[in-house]
Amino acid sequence: MAHEREPEFSSSFHPVQELLRGGNPAEVAFQAGISQDELFRRRDSFLKMQALRARQDGGVLQKIGRNDPCPCGSGRKYKKCCLQKNEEMQGGMNPEEALGATRPKREKEQWERKVREGYAHLTRGEYRQAKAFAKRWLEQNPEDDHLYDILTTADLYLGDWDEAIQTTEKRWKAALKESDFRRSQGKSSFDEPGSPPGYAPEAWQERYWAAFKAREYQAGYPQEPDPLILQWVKELKKADDLKRFPQQQEEGLRVRKEALAGPIEALKEIGPRGLPYLLPLCSRYGWAALLIPEILGHWRDDASMRALVEISLFHYPFLSESCLKTLERIGEPALPHLVEAFRRDPEFDNLKIGLISVAGEIGTPGAWAWVTGLLEHTNPAIVNWAAGVLGKAGQINALEKIKEAGRRLGGSARVEWAVEKLTSLQGQH
Repeated sequence: MAHEREPEFSSSFHPVQELLRGGNPAEVAFQAGISQDELFRRRDSFLKMQALRARQDGGVLQKIGRNDPCPCGSGRKYKKCCLQKNEEMQGGMNPEEALGATRPKREKEQWERKVREGYAHLTRGEYRQAKAFAKRWLEQNPEDDHLYDILTTADLYLGDWDEAIQTTEKRWKAALKESDFRRSQGKSSFDEPGSPPGYAPEAWQERYWAAFKAREYQAGYPQEPDPLILQWVKELKKADDLKRFPQQQEEGLRVRKEALAGPIEALKEIGPRGLPYLLPLCSRYGWAALLIPEILGHWRDDASMRALVEISLFHYPFLSESCLKTLERIGEPALPHLVEAFRRDPEFDNLKIGLISVAGEIGTPGAWAWVTGLLEHTNPAIVNWAAGVLGKAGQINALEKIKEAGRRLGGSARVEWAVEKLTSLQGQH
């Protein structure tokens, strides 16, 4: 069983990586302790640095195909991402082409500045202004996912959960439809020039899940709140006060835990009846939310472990990892809740991959039996991850079932890696 560790806050470019994966700029900048302008400056530096690294062999571009994934990590094809920037830097475009290329670039930059205004409203806690801003500009750009993201985030903070659910479900379905169409045409989701930035279906699926659970958590809030619990929760929420706690990253979490040790310990002593008061904090995300997994892990009752599973599916930076690590620390008592999660809400199974890794860290015979059973899952992503966890742990007994899964999938890099590794281990015995 693995030991619990604090959420990892890595290099100065970690926030950029979160942003490129579809993270909310306001939330990413908040957790990194930087302004959104600084976040976008780091993004631009990161993309330029990655592109330059990819061209260091004699200053030429032949090693990157136009249809290859861009080395900057954006997820776009190279021709639709950094190729134009690289050609301009190398003088590969004639003056007429360069002049024409700058126009859409300027328009894009102007629009990005406009969108950042919307995220700035969220950062300042101006949720009604952010909502009005998003609605106004969606009239001009009805398919811009950043605007829908601003709208959804504002709705969550304003308590307009039905609207948040409606928006995220609509965008999720639209993204799925678009993804299916592109796949049928043999294209990526970024193939058309000038198309607005779109989030992957999984990104909207995560946001829909968070909105759905936020409404559920609020419905479970006590009608006659306990004044003592309210007081301790109020103290816990001071973690979000950036004037009182300007520290960020690992230092920020350490300082907050030390300063708020009293409320944390008091809530631990209050016990699981405090759960309905804490869950709404997790759906909105912030520093206070990062303190909650430790409390739930201390309680270890069924409702708290189930909540840790649910919150991990939000895929909020650092919070989800903290929930998973807490489940690892709980160990075998958490296993039934991992199993239960895959029995419920199957349409969200692809968000539950982290739970498979938790089972691998628990590492009991029951955990391995369950992970092996997931090789029969209908979702290829689940099968791939289960095979990878089994291969990493050297579970030779699962080799034949992994081979069978590979034949059913028709080839998978992770499955093939697991087969190769386990076959090698089998030969050593």
